[in-house]
Amino acid sequence: MEQSPTFQKFWDKTASKFEEENGQKVEITYAWDTGYNERIAQLVQAGNPPDIINLEDFNVGQYVGDNLLRDVTGFVDDFMNEVNFTKEFRIKQDGKDRWWPSFCCPNVRWYRGDVIEDIGFEGSAKNGTPGTFEEWGEFLQMADEANNNLRGGALGVSAELYGTNTALCHLWARGITMSKREGDEVKVALGDHRNDIGEFLKGMKEHYQYAPNTSTWSWTEAIDSFADGKVAEAFYGGARPQLQAWERDRDFAQDVLPGPFPNVGNADNSWDYTFPSGWGFVEGSSQPEPAKKYVASIMMDQDLWMELLQMAPVHNAPLGKEMQDPTHEVWDVDMVNESMTEEQLKMYLDQIPKGRALSYETSPPNPETSDMFMSLGLGNMIFQHVGNNKSVEEAIDTGISDLEESL
Repeated sequence: MEQSPTFQKFWDKTASKFEEENGQKVEITYAWDTGYNERIAQLVQAGNPPDIINLEDFNVGQYVGDNLLRDVTGFVDDFMNEVNFTKEFRIKQDGKDRWWPSFCCPNVRWYRGDVIEDIGFEGSAKNGTPGTFEEWGEFLQMADEANNNLRGGALGVSAELYGTNTALCHLWARGITMSKREGDEVKVALGDHRNDIGEFLKGMKEHYQYAPNTSTWSWTEAIDSFADGKVAEAFYGGARPQLQAWERDRDFAQDVLPGPFPNVGNADNSWDYTFPSGWGFVEGSSQPEPAKKYVASIMMDQDLWMELLQMAPVHNAPLGKEMQDPTHEVWDVDMVNESMTEEQLKMYLDQIPKGRALSYETSPPNPETSDMFMSLGLGNMIFQHVGNNKSVEEAIDTGISDLEESL
């Protein structure tokens, strides 16, 4: 079952090819008129689940926790050997792979390079963007004060995915995790880091004065604000802020710079959240083995897999290390050639090896972390302090409570 119209022609083509070669019909169901996960839940409850679903890392936990995903360890072993990706993108339960990772989206901050030059900002990251949390705040202030028509940045401070993802990346950069293990039990870890979280929340409140006054930032609002020239930087899991600036023919598009997520030390050594997407094979479906074979016919075919990646280039970045070279042929498409310089692309791709899936907060990994993430408690924690003027302690207590309720 597919959720995006972007790939419809590709699925139609590969389904026809698979049917011709294997004599097995592939039926593609599209869930454009309703929430994707809601539609899956409806089919599972009706006893007619789809064989294959597409899942992002941050929502796979609910399926693993409910024992809804089949074992695909052998297929993932073969794929890993073929494309050479890091083990931190595998999601396991009881030692078995429960999904097949396909591509990933590095979380980076996107900056107006022309603004950096105009205001004379010099960051410690390799391309001159902010490398630390303090430098990031300095950039926001300088950009905001230099131009009455441009705000500093799109800061995620809401109890939404944008705010939650923002908080997670900042916390990870400080060595703070949502979860911890106590024996076989997974528990919330925020209470162990109150002082560091408090410093982060105070910093976000100080920096927020250089952002447009809204507490409802969404991914779409962040993209639009950046691509329309309203803010000098924005955060995104993927490359859409830069690509949208190019598609909207902004004169600053070629000067956009991706920067590492600012932390409290050396940004080049930070631990980032690069969220992967992948295929899940649902328990109780009617054709599990042909379904796995169909996905394998795409993922293990270099030409088809590259074609899939090129349908949403840059945003859907490859897991394989070979393709993370900006000179690889996968990047030889008009959108990339016309919208990004090799330097921009390399800086973006360099973030992938620093990333990992949510479940790797603990050792051994735990899928419950994605349930914590989807509680939106981290975003709510920021909102309570920045948007609702609650004390640091009250905000942290709210975040802890939200995460505990998800377990």
